[in-house]
Amino acid sequence: MAIINIEIPEELSAKLSLIQERLPEVLAQSVDQPLLPVQVYRYIVDFLASAPTQQQIADFQPTDEMQQRLRLLLSRAQRGELTNLEEMEL
Repeated sequence: MAIINIEIPEELSAKLSLIQERLPEVLAQSVDQPLLPVQVYRYIVDFLASAPTQQQIADFQPTDEMQQRLRLLLSRAQRGELTNLEEMEL
C-alpha cells in the first residue's frame, strides 16, 4: 500500500480522523464518483436563485440523470451491492 503525505486544514483533519479506517474507500469513491456531483448542487441552487413560484416549487423534479442514478442505487440496494458511500446517497 502506498503512503501519501498531504497538508490539509486542521478542521478537515479532525473530520478525517473520525473515518480514518474507511479513508481509502472514501477516497476511491470520491475519485470514481463524487457523492453528489457539482451539477446536482448547481441545478438546485440555480432553481432556487430563479425565485420560483409556489407552483414551480411544487413541480420541481430531479433531472433525468438524477432519476437514473437513483434507480441504479435502488437496484443495487435490492441486490445488496451498495458500498457504504452509496448507502449515504440514499
